[in-house]
Amino acid sequence: MSPKEEAQPDDYIRRQFIPYLGNKRALLPRLAPLFIELADELAGTQSAGDARTEAGRLRFLDPFAGTGAVSRLARSLGFDVQANDWEPYSEAVNRCWLTLGRNELYEAFGGPLKLNEAFAEWNALHPSSPDYRGADYGEPYIARYYAPKYTASPDLGRERLFYTAENARFIDSVRNRIEDEYPAGRYDPDSPAGRRRTALLAALLLEAAVHTNTSGVFKAYHRGFGGHSGDALKRIMARMELEPPVLPDAPTARVSRMDAAAFARGRSADLVYIDPPYNQHQYGSNYHMLNTIVAWERAPMPLELGADGFLLRKAGIPESWKRTRSAYCGRASAKGAIQELVDAVDAAAIVLSWNDAGHLAVEEMAELLARRGRLEARTLEYQTYRGGRQSDARRMSNREFLFILRADRPKNGPEEALRALKEAKLLDCALRGSYDPRRLAKRFTLGDGGLRIGGSGQEELCLGFSDYRKLLGTSRSILDRIDPMLKLDLLDGLNDCLCQSAQENLEALVYMVRNGGDGARKARRDALRYLRKLAHPRYAEDFSRFISLFETLEGSHEDTAFIAGIGALKKLAVRRYGLGS
Repeated sequence: MSPKEEAQPDDYIRRQFIPYLGNKRALLPRLAPLFIELADELAGTQSAGDARTEAGRLRFLDPFAGTGAVSRLARSLGFDVQANDWEPYSEAVNRCWLTLGRNELYEAFGGPLKLNEAFAEWNALHPSSPDYRGADYGEPYIARYYAPKYTASPDLGRERLFYTAENARFIDSVRNRIEDEYPAGRYDPDSPAGRRRTALLAALLLEAAVHTNTSGVFKAYHRGFGGHSGDALKRIMARMELEPPVLPDAPTARVSRMDAAAFARGRSADLVYIDPPYNQHQYGSNYHMLNTIVAWERAPMPLELGADGFLLRKAGIPESWKRTRSAYCGRASAKGAIQELVDAVDAAAIVLSWNDAGHLAVEEMAELLARRGRLEARTLEYQTYRGGRQSDARRMSNREFLFILRADRPKNGPEEALRALKEAKLLDCALRGSYDPRRLAKRFTLGDGGLRIGGSGQEELCLGFSDYRKLLGTSRSILDRIDPMLKLDLLDGLNDCLCQSAQENLEALVYMVRNGGDGARKARRDALRYLRKLAHPRYAEDFSRFISLFETLEGSHEDTAFIAGIGALKKLAVRRYGLGS
């Protein structure tokens, strides 16, 4: 990352976040109005008055702070923020972006100009920097155990490839120098030296999380830099540069590192935001590299080879990751852990993020929360972390939403929230999904490019389609005019007609090409997109079958752009798994 000449007003809640499973940065535009709405509602209540600070600021707790995105938002809204997380790397980055203010940072380094000069001097430690003077600090560690000796010629299978050799040396030099100049425990965190340590360590963690040869987590790295297709090669190979933290002129927050329930217990608040893990993936192992850089214990991570001549411990995950093993990530233990946390919270309002593919069923979560007060649910529209390719069915079912619990209001049970979620999910899938025209024709009355609704005394409406593959943009307003019970039945029927995978989409597109007409050319273009999803070893048989099928369909050979696209996909399959070799 290159230092910015001038920070923009919203950079604090827009930039400088570590890439992270469940990072809520994209959710902030939806959370901001909700938090403001709740703050306004709570402003006149006795419970809110009891919990507010002497300065009148709303008290906000974030037990699973992660990257700190939501706590940064709360801080920018003027809330009195207490953020917590179980992982050391989270504490380290949040101590920087939550407990420091712009003026404190300037004072620690001697002013804005001195701050930029200091970071430029630290960046000169990079061996690829034009200002590099060969001044490495200390013994190599990341460079020795987690990167190849030579970036241009890595020994695949025998060296770990988390970083380029040059970036690994930079991490070592910066981290060793931080410990030389600002040893852990020597300085008060609020002293100038303590703040310099906080800012430099957080800036290094950000770079170590971004310029890594992975798809987001450290449980594996690509075979070769960027993988077979060279995905994200620019990000992976780019030279690391420490960037001065962008901080607001706003009240600072408090940061802690402990179990979430222990953190919540004994702390009264107005509003608590709970974002627990949704699945079994332990953050301590997923982000072991960041915790390794924070702890800097430099325990050897041998490059032992197995009988096959390859690394026995490919990812080099230290046993120390188990220190932060979380009950919230276990399918069997998650419900009890979440129940304990919710019971421990003393707040008028709780906002909890969840995913309908989470290891705790939506119904279970709703019942658990509804015991505390009035429950509401709101859906979200933003891209969640996928960690790989997904089928259409999985993508459409993997949705995030918010439970809003008002512990200061009468209980209403879980049913209303669950009904709202069901309708929202069906509606979203219907509006965003791709249809099989054959299923639509079998299920509904079609005509004039649309689906006829109503009649027999009811208002007759028509849902418009584009080639009977996608609903038109006007469909949302039309669906809102339908009787609620009829609407649910209609949405159920529409969802039954959706394609659930790349293969099902391709079958529908084959049908459309065979039918000819104006839609055939567009169907061939769409087919290229779905064929690309199958250009992997796992789908090799389906890929070859559909390629052959489309090549034999009438009109395909006259479509030069389509034939060129097929040729490019074949070359991609050869690179990825040796198609035809």
